[in-house]
Parts: sequence; C-alpha cells; structure tokens
Amino acid sequence: MTYLLLAVAVQVAMALLLKIGELYRQDRLVVMGVNYLVAAGVALGAWAAQGSGLPGLATGVLGPVAGVFYALGLFFWMGAIAGAGLAMATTSLRLAVLWPTLLSLLVFGEVPTAGQLAGVGLTFA
Repeated sequence: MTYLLLAVAVQVAMALLLKIGELYRQDRLVVMGVNYLVAAGVALGAWAAQGSGLPGLATGVLGPVAGVFYALGLFFWMGAIAGAGLAMATTSLRLAVLWPTLLSLLVFGEVPTAGQLAGVGLTFA
C-alpha cells in the first residue's frame, strides 16, 4: 500500500508539472526525450546499485518496447492536457486501467483478494 500511495503522489506531481509546462508552451518532444533519458539513467543507477548481472533477453526486448509505449503515452497525455485540460485528461487516462485489469483477470487468471476488490471499487468510485 505504501508503494501505491507513493506512486499516486509521483503521478500527481508529474501531472502538475506537465500542466505547468503546457502553460509555458513547452516543446513536448524535448520533454518526452529528457524524461526518457532521465528514467533510463535512474533505472541504470538502480541496476548498478543492486549489483545484478547482465539482463536476460526478455528484459532486453521488453524494456525498450515498454519504454517506447511509455514515451508515446506521455507525449499523447501532454497533448490531451493542452487540449482538454488537466482534469479531463488525467481522469480519462486513469480509466484506462480498466483494460489491463480485465486482461489480467481473463488472460492470466489472476483472482483479486477482498482487499484488492475494495481498492478497485474505490478507484472506480
């Protein structure tokens, strides 16, 4: 639960920073690129601190693919903030959690606990 609360706090800070950037007409491609580079640097630093060996093939393939999707999502979110405003863009983005949730239940056979169901209900409320 602590990680979830920290993730929410980081997402709120990020949304506010992106809104401020849109007010000052930031260059979205530069923001996306710098964000990606900083995230990669933080990840490499954490990886080096753990002293792990070389990543496996799945990590080498899935990491860059997920990174591209993340960067594209960030770019489109910035455009949505500029066009629809922070409240609508963020609310719509958060509703996107429905699809991975349903897929995890149907494809991977995950069964949520009572506490998780309460959290999902609270999220949709």
